[in-house]
Amino acid sequence: MKYKLYISIVLLATFLSGCGATFKAVHAGKSPMQIVANKRVFEFTKVKQEGASSITEFDIAYAIKTQISGKAPYSNCGSLCTRRINPGAPLEKWGRTVSLNTSNKTIRLTLVNGELFSTGDFHSTKLYADFKYEISETPEKLIFTLFPASEVETVPGKNPIFMTYTPLMEGQKLEQRLVKLFSDINPSIKKKVTRSGEFNVDFDPASVKTNFTRLLDGWGRNESESTSKNKYESSFKLSIGKTTAKVDVNIFLYRGNSKVEYSISYPYIISGNGTSSVKEPAIMDKLIEHVRKVANS
Repeated sequence: MKYKLYISIVLLATFLSGCGATFKAVHAGKSPMQIVANKRVFEFTKVKQEGASSITEFDIAYAIKTQISGKAPYSNCGSLCTRRINPGAPLEKWGRTVSLNTSNKTIRLTLVNGELFSTGDFHSTKLYADFKYEISETPEKLIFTLFPASEVETVPGKNPIFMTYTPLMEGQKLEQRLVKLFSDINPSIKKKVTRSGEFNVDFDPASVKTNFTRLLDGWGRNESESTSKNKYESSFKLSIGKTTAKVDVNIFLYRGNSKVEYSISYPYIISGNGTSSVKEPAIMDKLIEHVRKVANS
């Protein structure tokens, strides 16, 4: 009996000597927020232009999830921060995770503090803050209403010797960070305008391909060439004014000359304040016209 007690004391001392995590008594359950922010309403314009990709509820919710993840406490670690005090100690893990549940329209922020043991078991104390949302629409826009977290739920976790991990953040400090995070959310979504088509050129495929490589800069190293030398697939960069577009071309032999299949795309931003950076349709028409000129040069 004395021998077992001695071994237990030695193991406990070894465990504590390598432990950098902090422990204390923790109140479990939900605590209402004392500082509550006003709801946020974001309006996203529906871009009605040929070739413009449409915006969805998921696009908006995911953009806001990304904003919360980037502005939350401990976001500097990417996923979770890690540290090991010494080779025999468990791996400390702490930080934040953010999840999106579209079925119940909730974005959940989780603050985690715990340890990963050599057995593969992860013991931790977690804090949950839920941001609910609603979405509605008009013929012209999608309206996304985001509600602040009204409460924080604490789920205490214990290590193998029943010591409870301290929450990463509590009380007024936590509430102030959540309110600031909420007020700083400013979502924007990147989309593309894409137009595709084809035209014939009175040159052989090699000459048409040479025209493109001579007059336009390449878009990465993604050119492929068929063994017959009569088919080329390349991507190029084309700029008109402040608009820079990606041009994908497929050039191949057609009735003794060439056919060019093209896909032209450029990005634009839709912001939650109702604005977008999409260009006038005439810009895409000019891009298509320029591609034709290059092929026939």
